[in-house]
Amino acid sequence: DGWGGMIDLPVETDRQALRLLAALLADPGDEQEFAIRGSRALVRRLTPAPLDGRRPAAPWQTRGTVIVTGGTGALGGHVCRWLARSGAQHLVLVSRRGPGGHGVTDLVSELRTLGAAEVSVVAADVSDRSALAALIAELDAAGRDITGVVHA
Repeated sequence: DGWGGMIDLPVETDRQALRLLAALLADPGDEQEFAIRGSRALVRRLTPAPLDGRRPAAPWQTRGTVIVTGGTGALGGHVCRWLARSGAQHLVLVSRRGPGGHGVTDLVSELRTLGAAEVSVVAADVSDRSALAALIAELDAAGRDITGVVHA
């Protein structure tokens, strides 16, 4: 009736691995997923890498033209606002309805107020390779430096 956890065992299971398996089955602590490798039980963890005296990398700075697929939707709107505040000069909002979408005029105005010098809204289905190729070719022909693509 519930999730009990998962333990990934090595192909060649020796006595040491079996002892560790028994210990984990008896008391897994707060963990639910393990991988037994050698004499160790590994768990999933993302931890910051130590800087070892180095300075942290500068935050990512947007510039140029950034294409945002789903750019007129709720998530796309949030991404575009962040991009506009972060220095993107030209935002290309791609959606199926394009300029005819609900609230697009207000979003474009807001993005310009937040700092985007130019905002283009394009009607295109991102699953249509030829439509995307045409959009990229059009931006390239206009001398636009595409510096980022966000699929929202």
